[in-house]
Amino acid sequence: MNAVRMLPKRPDRTGLRDARPSLPALRRPADLAHPAVPDTEAGQDRAMQAGDEGLDGLRAQRGGAAQAGEAGGAAVGARATVTLPWPPKDLSPNARIHWAKLAKVKKAYRHACCTLAWQAGIGGVFDGCARLHVALVFYPPDRRQRDQDNMFAAMKSGLDGLADAMRVDDRKFRTTFDVADQIGGMVKVTISRMEGA
Repeated sequence: MNAVRMLPKRPDRTGLRDARPSLPALRRPADLAHPAVPDTEAGQDRAMQAGDEGLDGLRAQRGGAAQAGEAGGAAVGARATVTLPWPPKDLSPNARIHWAKLAKVKKAYRHACCTLAWQAGIGGVFDGCARLHVALVFYPPDRRQRDQDNMFAAMKSGLDGLADAMRVDDRKFRTTFDVADQIGGMVKVTISRMEGA
């Protein structure tokens, strides 16, 4: 009689999944490291308190502008400025990377921009606005020539994160952009209400 040779059983993989370390709440590549995002819990608490104070100031400005508008002035409402990190090179339309890696980079950059905008205190300040003017000023990380359309396209995830923090639909954005002569590796964003909005 021929003996049937049994193959060894495949090792159980569920134990491997459980052995993985848990992921931190905010994962971002080294490209997205930004000095305005604190890495410690105490730093995050201080940033949130500073964000709450900034939010109160912006709400006070919005209230004052609303009163000025009721008094018959054509005043533009609140204005806010936030500095965002330079978009990673993987977000450029010319980058040819795997879709899964691109999705991770988009998610990380969107989350980083949302966190910075929230810490700047702009969440909920522009509620009820029909249109918002969003002015982007790009400060490149070096002196290389860059295509302006690609810089703007790379900011799509960042603008989505900004809209997430503000709790508005990004269809309300009327965006303009410029490239500064100075280097800095950042994008300064100024948001304001548009007249008649």
